[in-house]
Amino acid sequence: MRYLYKLSVFITIIFLFFFQTNNVLAKSTNKNEFLKLAKKAEQLDTSQNKRTKEGYLLRLKIEKDFDINKIKINERDKGDFYYDVCDGGSLFNRTKNRLKDNIYFCSKSYEIYEKSNTFELKDYDFMESFLDDAISFHLAWYYNFNGGIENEKKAKKHASKLLKYKKSKTKKYLYVNGLKVFSIISRANAKTEEAIKYMKLIIEALDCNDKSKISRKCYSPKNDLAALLQDIGTFQTYSEAKKIYVELINFEKKYTIQKTDMAASRIGLYHYYFNIGNYDEAEKYIYEALSFLDPENPVSTEMYFMYKSRLFSLMAQMGYQNESKIGYKNLVKEIKNKYGKYNLQLLGPLSRLTTFNVQDNNKTELIKNLNYLIKILENNPNYRFGIQGVYAEIADFYTFLGNHTDAETYLTKAIAINPININ
Repeated sequence: MRYLYKLSVFITIIFLFFFQTNNVLAKSTNKNEFLKLAKKAEQLDTSQNKRTKEGYLLRLKIEKDFDINKIKINERDKGDFYYDVCDGGSLFNRTKNRLKDNIYFCSKSYEIYEKSNTFELKDYDFMESFLDDAISFHLAWYYNFNGGIENEKKAKKHASKLLKYKKSKTKKYLYVNGLKVFSIISRANAKTEEAIKYMKLIIEALDCNDKSKISRKCYSPKNDLAALLQDIGTFQTYSEAKKIYVELINFEKKYTIQKTDMAASRIGLYHYYFNIGNYDEAEKYIYEALSFLDPENPVSTEMYFMYKSRLFSLMAQMGYQNESKIGYKNLVKEIKNKYGKYNLQLLGPLSRLTTFNVQDNNKTELIKNLNYLIKILENNPNYRFGIQGVYAEIADFYTFLGNHTDAETYLTKAIAINPININ
């Protein structure tokens, strides 16, 4: 009897736990409350006649608190809500999951509009193009870092719809953005010549080859073209890229250019001079590049860490081995503090530190850093950008340790990505 009583109490406790848990997790379907909050978010925007961060953050909270799929309102209104979140995310989302978040909200809006035939209504055709632009752009960059054949297909599908604006007088930028997506995907697939083809079409579409029509909008695509030419890696293409970078820096005398673009042109010249062994000039341009970046600004923080890593690589090449090691160790700490201990930006600095361990024959530190590298990859299973080089380096580290079985495993992974790039 006592046993049955205890069992009854236990079942009651479990029931109450799940009941309370479900109440906490359950999203609201209160139509009036949803519409009230959605209107408040709209008022935050209209009060300033533009998208506001406050309006965006309120919509994120609404999406989190309400089961919008189950709320009984017009489907078009649901599509409009997600459209507003998509638009706000493109402006204000600077989190590490921004690509994934923006893809979700923009795709959600697109799917609702498509199923409800909203795109057939007046003025919604442009909203379709806006979503095609946003979805393809975010998917292209997501594919660049994470791969996935479906991501590539979907990005190309949406970008293809933008090419119809080639001869438009007012919306030609959508055509340019579509070409940009194809260039990003081509570069991600190591099809550099194809990426260059798309970039040259962009430059042509913007009249950037006509000196009488050249303007501020030409800076970024020419910067991208120069970077692609450096990807080919021949002396001729490096020289072509250098010519473009010098032209861009002179261009800054006439126009106000974004700091991140100015930094990118300097890092391009850094690569040129590093490649030909002129380390003094390389040092000059790496410091110039860093001077344009604010490490506290989310837009440029990742670039700042990346460029610092290249500075320490240059220091090692110039013979300042100890200073380079200290720099890399501090950089690892900075990245961990900013983004967490398994952030992908740690791969470069950790790999360099592991190379120093090989040079110093410090197998204890080598094993520790090698295991850390592998742990980062395990925590980012879909990462693909530059992964072939990481696999090849891990294979080299295992070879140094005499572990030929694991060395062969990682070398096989590297070769599987692109046999041509392995020597």
